[in-house]
Amino acid sequence: MTKTDLNERAKAYFGRDLNNLLRQKIEVEGAWDYEVADMLHVKHHHVGLLRHRLGLDRTRGFPGRFDRKYGPGAVMRFKEIIENPEKNLTDAGDCFGFSREYARQVYRKLYGCAYGENHGKLKTLEKKRRTETKPPKKLSDVRDKMLDLGFQPKIENRKKAAMILVNGYRLELKCSKTCRAIGKNHYFCINQKGEFNKQDCDFFICLLKRDCHETHFIIPQTAMPKCSISLSPESDRARSKYSQFKEAWHLLQKKTTVPARHS
Repeated sequence: MTKTDLNERAKAYFGRDLNNLLRQKIEVEGAWDYEVADMLHVKHHHVGLLRHRLGLDRTRGFPGRFDRKYGPGAVMRFKEIIENPEKNLTDAGDCFGFSREYARQVYRKLYGCAYGENHGKLKTLEKKRRTETKPPKKLSDVRDKMLDLGFQPKIENRKKAAMILVNGYRLELKCSKTCRAIGKNHYFCINQKGEFNKQDCDFFICLLKRDCHETHFIIPQTAMPKCSISLSPESDRARSKYSQFKEAWHLLQKKTTVPARHS
């Protein structure tokens, strides 16, 4: 049977020319060559030849074939499983009852690339997202301590750091684990350089950590030096001007407004 005869048959039975019919059945609906051949009452190798001449891509019709075999929405279910960074090819195969290797082939046909290439990127992006949304442990510990003290802090994430907001004040956390001993005291150096300008913050929480002991200094912006500051957990009011800020959480209480005097 000539192509002209097939074209006439396609128009008579399906209301469209042969090229459009093949494109619809093979690329959109995902029909196999033998299925199209049965529709047109020809041998399936004739359909294969026509498909090659027209440059039709059978892989485009794979989603339709997959849905027909595993039920409506099967492609969507497969993608939901495989796009979850916590899932893998084995999980997808177990859901549909096929092997991990076939799941790998399904992935390549649906996404046009190897599973390892794309899934690695997904895990990296998910890890980055979790890192950006989850406060660092030191920041989280300070937030929990403030909650225990009755404060309601909020964490505002910036590009490389985070600002703590509480009672209308803006706070930046600065930490130090390295200390040097001078006499009986241990001094920690806090560098003023950071993500924020000094004027951006109302207070600085300076966390000194040695072994399992933590000491907090709540220092107002006006008392913070320009470059660096040395703080000692053992300091008292007589030895250091910063000792007054040691565990001075009361400074973060709500701002009080002074009523205006009426003449």
